[in-house]
Amino acid sequence: RVLDAPLATGVLRREVDTSSQVSAATRAERLRNVRDAFAAVRSLDGGAAVLVDDVTTTGATLSAAAHALRSAGAERVYALTFAHEE
Repeated sequence: RVLDAPLATGVLRREVDTSSQVSAATRAERLRNVRDAFAAVRSLDGGAAVLVDDVTTTGATLSAAAHALRSAGAERVYALTFAHEE
């Protein structure tokens, strides 16, 4: 309501059952772990999408999810996280 934008849940689907990101030590390992792990379930036909996640460490999961959204037609993808873990 604050953004005056529609809320769409369930737009992304996990295609690959990946191992926990906690077990990956480096950013490169985390990127490999989630590469092609997500797919959009419908076309987004341009516009912007906002990804919401609880915690980000290296951004690998957000990057993989954003790639799937852009592949489905999103022109811009923004990420909102509530915590950053180092």
